[in-house]
Amino acid sequence: MKMREKARIAYEAENAKYKFSKLSNAVTRPPVSFKAGTLLMLWRQKVRPKKVSGQWVGPVRALVRKGNTVWADTQTTIIKARTTQLRACTKRGELQAALRTPQSIAHQSRWRLFSSPSQDATS
Repeated sequence: MKMREKARIAYEAENAKYKFSKLSNAVTRPPVSFKAGTLLMLWRQKVRPKKVSGQWVGPVRALVRKGNTVWADTQTTIIKARTTQLRACTKRGELQAALRTPQSIAHQSRWRLFSSPSQDATS
């Protein structure tokens, strides 16, 4: 019985040492304050059977922050996201956002709307 007790104590000590090592080696992100109007990138994750994948979506513009929740605007929808899903936008993302004006988005949506019926009428 004493051998089992010693083995259990040794296992728990080694397990605690391993967990503490992982904890002390973890790199934390510095807290970032997302103010209204800030451009952000948003992490969206897809869960499929036996597969988890995700990608950064954006840039999106922060509208309101309340606690750990940020409401963001994609120029077509409003998204509610946690601060852990958001990162500051890169320079490339900022340039992409500058090129996307409301007029260009409206033009693209009108083009898609009217291109399909005209193709059906000519065929």
